[in-house]
Amino acid sequence: MNLDVLMEAAEGNVDFARELAALYLSGIEEQLNLLRMALAERAMERIGHIAHYCKGSSVTCGALALAELFHQLSQLAQQNQFDECSRVAADVVVEFGRVQETLRALPQTQGAPT
Repeated sequence: MNLDVLMEAAEGNVDFARELAALYLSGIEEQLNLLRMALAERAMERIGHIAHYCKGSSVTCGALALAELFHQLSQLAQQNQFDECSRVAADVVVEFGRVQETLRALPQTQGAPT
């Protein structure tokens, strides 16, 4: 997790970074639910689209290891390699847990100016 990327996107504002992180986390959670359904249905095209979308969001928030996993997942879906998609999707869930811990540990507030 590269928090510098997130802070740059938030223009250095910790409160805004927390808002961005919260939006990112809820969006990825929703996408992971869709990914689970797509995997259950073996819907390779949907798996690829979800992975591509999540990769971009992850890069923007600095979750670079997670972005790389989503990239791999997207590529595997394009190659119709379902078993490998399932393996990488499991890795995605583990890495997302790490990202959640990191982003939820951001300071609560920047503090009011005195």
